Amino acid sequence: MTMPPFTKALFAAAGLNNAKVTSVFDQQLREIVERTGLYPGALMDEICVLEGKLDESGNRMLSRTKAPNVFNRRPLTGLSHKHYFTGRHVAQNAWNALPPGSDSAARAMLGVLKPLDGTTVDGWDLAGKIADRFVHDAIAHRQQGRQLTGDWIVYKRHNKQNYYLCLATHDESDDTIFSRLAPAAEAEFSELRIRAGGK
Repeated sequence: MTMPPFTKALFAAAGLNNAKVTSVFDQQLREIVERTGLYPGALMDEICVLEGKLDESGNRMLSRTKAPNVFNRRPLTGLSHKHYFTGRHVAQNAWNALPPGSDSAARAMLGVLKPLDGTTVDGWDLAGKIADRFVHDAIAHRQQGRQLTGDWIVYKRHNKQNYYLCLATHDESDDTIFSRLAPAAEAEFSELRIRAGGK
């Protein structure tokens, strides 16, 4: 199958002219970009990491998100997913940065308020300082540790090549993801042996 035009342009811009992409992946990516204004660079950066692309310095590109994982439950057994991070994932990542049951939120708040003790502070300025401490610092910390979470790029590695099957979210069931990707994978890349009716 030839690569669909929208995805072909994105992959070509990233120097990935021989990538294998289903029509479902292409359609989802186009719809997300059109509906949300997503900058596809965040997603393409993670695909470049999966493809072993080099950065401007000649080093392998590093991911900002969690390492890829292989699904181990049917019907997705043998497929993999890689997180990609966009603005839609900021709140969840900021929340994830707070250790459960700790007082780190209170300590962060004191870190903002203590230097301001006894001064008059504009409410919007204070809100900005608090947001910066909670969000910016949390995201920077998770990014540095390559622990950002987000939605998924679902793919299968076959004969030393990645086949990009679809995009998915954490709240979708495995059956929902499989039913979306299987018909296109079966029709377009029979070598993967993914059968729409044969979980």
